Amino acid sequence: MDHFALVVDSSDGTALVQPSGELDVATAPTLWQALALVLRGEHRAVVMDLSRLTFSDCAGLRPIRRALREGARIGTAVELRDALPAVRRVLDLTGLGAPAALA
Repeated sequence: MDHFALVVDSSDGTALVQPSGELDVATAPTLWQALALVLRGEHRAVVMDLSRLTFSDCAGLRPIRRALREGARIGTAVELRDALPAVRRVLDLTGLGAPAALA
Protein backbone atom coordinates (compact mmCIF):
# COMPACT_ATOMS: atom_id res chain seq x y z
CA MET A 1 0.00 0.00 0.00
CA ASP A 2 1.30 3.44 -0.94
CA HIS A 3 0.98 5.95 1.85
CA PHE A 4 -0.57 9.29 1.06
CA ALA A 5 1.60 12.39 1.16
CA LEU A 6 1.05 15.95 0.07
CA VAL A 7 3.36 18.79 -0.91
CA VAL A 8 2.07 22.33 -1.43
CA ASP A 9 4.27 25.05 -2.86
CA SER A 10 3.38 28.60 -3.80
CA SER A 11 5.10 30.92 -6.23
CA ASP A 12 4.07 33.98 -8.25
CA GLY A 13 0.36 33.68 -7.46
CA THR A 14 0.16 29.97 -8.30
CA ALA A 15 -0.17 27.15 -5.79
CA LEU A 16 1.27 23.79 -6.81
CA VAL A 17 -0.41 20.88 -5.03
CA GLN A 18 1.30 17.49 -5.38
CA PRO A 19 -0.49 14.53 -3.78
CA SER A 20 1.27 11.18 -3.87
CA GLY A 21 0.33 7.63 -3.01
CA GLU A 22 -3.26 6.54 -2.64
CA LEU A 23 -6.21 8.92 -2.56
CA ASP A 24 -9.31 7.36 -1.08
CA VAL A 25 -12.04 7.97 1.47
CA ALA A 26 -9.48 7.98 4.29
CA THR A 27 -7.04 10.44 2.69
CA ALA A 28 -9.44 12.72 0.81
CA PRO A 29 -10.05 15.01 3.83
CA THR A 30 -6.32 15.77 4.02
CA LEU A 31 -6.28 16.80 0.37
CA TRP A 32 -9.39 18.93 0.79
CA GLN A 33 -7.92 20.76 3.81
CA ALA A 34 -4.87 21.73 1.76
CA LEU A 35 -6.95 22.73 -1.26
CA ALA A 36 -9.33 24.78 0.87
CA LEU A 37 -6.39 26.71 2.33
CA VAL A 38 -4.90 27.57 -1.05
CA LEU A 39 -8.31 28.48 -2.48
CA ARG A 40 -8.84 30.89 0.42
CA GLY A 41 -5.45 32.45 -0.29
CA GLU A 42 -4.61 35.04 -2.88
CA HIS A 43 -3.68 32.61 -5.64
CA ARG A 44 -4.75 33.25 -9.21
CA ALA A 45 -4.27 29.59 -10.06
CA VAL A 46 -4.00 26.19 -8.43
CA VAL A 47 -2.14 23.45 -10.30
CA MET A 48 -2.60 19.89 -9.10
CA ASP A 49 0.26 17.68 -10.26
CA LEU A 50 -1.19 14.17 -10.14
CA SER A 51 1.93 12.41 -11.48
CA ARG A 52 2.71 10.82 -8.11
CA LEU A 53 -0.82 9.73 -7.30
CA THR A 54 -0.83 5.95 -7.80
CA PHE A 55 -4.48 5.26 -6.98
CA SER A 56 -7.75 7.04 -6.50
CA ASP A 57 -11.24 5.76 -5.96
CA CYS A 58 -14.34 7.84 -6.59
CA ALA A 59 -14.51 8.96 -2.97
CA GLY A 60 -10.95 10.20 -3.23
CA LEU A 61 -11.90 12.44 -6.13
CA ARG A 62 -14.42 14.43 -4.09
CA PRO A 63 -11.88 17.06 -2.99
CA ILE A 64 -10.73 17.49 -6.59
CA ARG A 65 -14.29 17.97 -7.84
CA ARG A 66 -14.96 20.36 -4.97
CA ALA A 67 -11.81 22.37 -5.73
CA LEU A 68 -12.77 22.67 -9.40
CA ARG A 69 -16.22 23.96 -8.44
CA GLU A 70 -14.92 26.32 -5.76
CA GLY A 71 -12.22 27.66 -8.07
CA ALA A 72 -14.82 28.39 -10.76
CA ARG A 73 -17.03 30.09 -8.18
CA ILE A 74 -14.31 32.42 -6.89
CA GLY A 75 -12.45 32.96 -10.16
CA THR A 76 -9.36 30.90 -9.38
CA ALA A 77 -8.19 28.59 -12.16
CA VAL A 78 -7.76 25.00 -10.99
CA GLU A 79 -5.83 22.75 -13.35
CA LEU A 80 -5.18 19.02 -13.12
CA ARG A 81 -1.96 17.72 -14.69
CA ASP A 82 -0.13 14.52 -15.48
CA ALA A 83 -2.41 11.86 -14.04
CA LEU A 84 -1.08 8.31 -14.27
CA PRO A 85 -3.25 5.91 -16.33
CA ALA A 86 -5.02 4.33 -13.33
CA VAL A 87 -5.97 7.72 -11.92
CA ARG A 88 -6.76 9.12 -15.37
CA ARG A 89 -9.29 6.32 -15.88
CA VAL A 90 -11.17 7.22 -12.70
CA LEU A 91 -11.06 10.91 -13.68
CA ASP A 92 -12.50 10.04 -17.10
CA LEU A 93 -15.20 7.79 -15.64
CA THR A 94 -16.34 10.55 -13.28
CA GLY A 95 -16.24 13.31 -15.89
CA LEU A 96 -13.29 15.09 -14.31
CA GLY A 97 -10.93 14.05 -17.11
CA ALA A 98 -12.38 16.50 -19.62
CA PRO A 99 -9.70 18.45 -21.49
CA ALA A 100 -10.71 21.68 -19.76
CA ALA A 101 -10.07 20.10 -16.36
CA LEU A 102 -7.08 17.90 -17.13
CA ALA A 103 -4.07 19.15 -19.06
